[in-house]
Amino acid sequence: MKRDILLIEMKAFLICCSLLFFPFPFTFCSNHANSEEEIIEKEQPGENKPEESISLNISSYNLRLLTTSDTGDRAWINRKTNAEKIVRKYNFDIFGTQELVYSQITDLLALNDNYNYVGVGRNEGTTTGEYCAIFYKKNRFDVLDEGTFWLSLTPEVPSKG
Repeated sequence: MKRDILLIEMKAFLICCSLLFFPFPFTFCSNHANSEEEIIEKEQPGENKPEESISLNISSYNLRLLTTSDTGDRAWINRKTNAEKIVRKYNFDIFGTQELVYSQITDLLALNDNYNYVGVGRNEGTTTGEYCAIFYKKNRFDVLDEGTFWLSLTPEVPSKG
């Protein structure tokens, strides 16, 4: 039941967030479970179970792409540790990002190994171009399904719309 509630909440969150992300990544995650019995709970007739509360700390984070025109404090080499400090301070369970390129994703993962991500670059739908990646705590969530679509007549083909 806990996994079902989380899956529904994650779908609703991601649908709402899809209005912010271009292209539109989608991900369905669930809490880790130790056994099938934890996933499938059989209720006894007439049994009133209290609602379980699930707390998620979720954020959207525009980290700005890596560009040679950024120098000094704006350079990624100087921003990446501050970005990781914010992630660590607020202890996000899930955070969506905009404008990252693949090397920035690998930098963030190297600075904080508690996370993994889903998403693709916008140029060919692989690792080139800017990402709208979704990072998640890998010890709390399993990716059940993921993908990316573009707002166009051919949503499965990378495009500018």
